Amino acid sequence: MTTSKKNIQPQDLESEQSLLGSLLLSKDAVALVIGKIQSSHFYRDAHGWIFEAILNLFQKNQPIDLITVSNELKKTDKLEASGGRSYLIELTEIVPTSSNAEYYSDIVIEKALLRQLIKAGSDMVKEAYDDTNDPKDVIDHAQQSILELSKSSVKDNFVPLKTVVNTVFEQIQETSTSGGKLVGVPSGFADLDKLTSGFQKGDLIILAARPSCGKTCLALNIAQNVAIQHKMGVAIFSCEMPAEQLAMRMLCSESKIDSTKIRSAKLADNEYRDLNMGFGRLSEAPIFIDDTATISPLDMRAKCRRLQQAADIKLIIIDYLQLLKGSKKRPESRYHEVSEIVREIKAFAKESSIPIIALSQLSRDIEKRQDKRPMLSDLRESGEIEQTADLICFLHKPDDYDPNNMNFANVQVVVAKHRNGPIGDINLGFRKNISTFVSVAKAPISEMVRVE
Repeated sequence: MTTSKKNIQPQDLESEQSLLGSLLLSKDAVALVIGKIQSSHFYRDAHGWIFEAILNLFQKNQPIDLITVSNELKKTDKLEASGGRSYLIELTEIVPTSSNAEYYSDIVIEKALLRQLIKAGSDMVKEAYDDTNDPKDVIDHAQQSILELSKSSVKDNFVPLKTVVNTVFEQIQETSTSGGKLVGVPSGFADLDKLTSGFQKGDLIILAARPSCGKTCLALNIAQNVAIQHKMGVAIFSCEMPAEQLAMRMLCSESKIDSTKIRSAKLADNEYRDLNMGFGRLSEAPIFIDDTATISPLDMRAKCRRLQQAADIKLIIIDYLQLLKGSKKRPESRYHEVSEIVREIKAFAKESSIPIIALSQLSRDIEKRQDKRPMLSDLRESGEIEQTADLICFLHKPDDYDPNNMNFANVQVVVAKHRNGPIGDINLGFRKNISTFVSVAKAPISEMVRVE
């Protein structure tokens, strides 16, 4: 009769013993694994206690050997419970050398991670069986648990400067040999692309304005340029407008037809042709819209991971920042909640190596000033936006609409923060009736001010 092993948790006691034996033989071996492994990674409690004793001695810069470790265990009354001095001697005799300490530590960590996964899975099942729990909360907690486990293993992320310089040099060479091709994702607006070199991987870009200034239209225009002209995938999270409204705006812009005409279906033959051509281009565009009204950065991250399996996403747009919800059920304040949201979005951008454009509202205080040009201090609800964002752009209308042309306005994109480049103003024209921004008189880059 064979004994079932299905209830035995993942473990490797021989690797645990070999690791501790290596650490007792060499202080250099301790230096190699410190920071990677913790006492909780050991399956046997006694092994965790021995490791804690070794760690305490190492932190106090004291010798590590049979006598000192024994004495350290005595101080906490753990020597006999750990097997006594005879067991420590046995550990040193298991391994002839300490050279494989890192190998043993990797095995111990892997087994510990599997045990943590089992516990997380058991907790998920327990919560799912509890009828008082909201299914969305259970899913959110499950995703958070798995995400924390994926980050729990500490890795050495040091990269030789030579490797980094080689990567940067290759990018420069690619740019110079491709006729000035942008390093990042192009916006489709020449002056803006010249200033930013495109939206860079891992960057958080804030596009902020007061209501009805056209920030959603500009974001959609950028999405169209990226997806249609450059065949790059774009994910749009719309917390305010349903997907159908966004599609209508993009259809107006792509076909260059007044939205009122499309809604009333009073189109001339040539306009029907333009509408069909615009529809065809948008139908083929790799743009994906999620119009969930209340969504957290954690939910976005999970959805984008699934989307990435089907489409190569190069840009993410969030409309808009203040409508997102934080992961914590009871945030201290809305200020703290928005700060947490901004940090999570930036972490997501960095982790995925995808630029994220997040639209944001501005404070009403701007309306009280005589000079209504936006400033960084106008960003609503959180100073964390100013601190964390890599690129901050404001939409500003220096003049009112032309009375002779109510459908056109001069608009400036005020680049107020640029972590890795110059700041300045980009001049655009806004054709409101067809939801389209167009480039106008270009501002020379030489006139722009560089951030110090």
